[in-house]
Amino acid sequence: MSGIGESTLRIFALCGLCIGVTWRADAARHAGQTAARIFDVTTALGITDSKPARPTALFTADDEAIVVWYRAEGCGIGTTITSDWYYLDTSGPVRIAEGGVTVSVLDDWGQFTLTLAPDSRWKIGDYRVELGVGGVLLAQTTFRVAESTSRKSAIAAMLWKPWGIIPPGTDLSLSTSLVAGGPLALQFFP
Repeated sequence: MSGIGESTLRIFALCGLCIGVTWRADAARHAGQTAARIFDVTTALGITDSKPARPTALFTADDEAIVVWYRAEGCGIGTTITSDWYYLDTSGPVRIAEGGVTVSVLDDWGQFTLTLAPDSRWKIGDYRVELGVGGVLLAQTTFRVAESTSRKSAIAAMLWKPWGIIPPGTDLSLSTSLVAGGPLALQFFP
């Protein structure tokens, strides 16, 4: 090869080498960074000692506030974590609230709390909360709001309707425990 053909080939080879070096340098720079991660997302009635207080996935329409607690890593100072709250019992999810918090102190947990206005009640049905960073969904959780003002009656009604486990009208005392991502454990007392 000689003339223009050889010169063009050398330029393409040189450009390819530059692109490859640039790509490797960029990848190496990002390899040292930890990607943001949100996990252990838990819905609860409050926060105590930096942990979810009374964690549950079942709330009543009269509950004043619902807390979404989460653990995070790789979220440096200046990172904005967002939450989008959706009501699901419609023809499609409807966003009912959104919020964001910018990390100003390095810690491994955070929370979002949605509080109703005075004299308001939660709409009965299912909800989803999505947590993200930079427009990327990193975690989500769901919860249900039931009509009953008695939490144990609401749980009994929830179990009766889909599975027929507890006959309606049964008077039960029960203890509940819900671990994020785990099964609902019920202990019944006669």
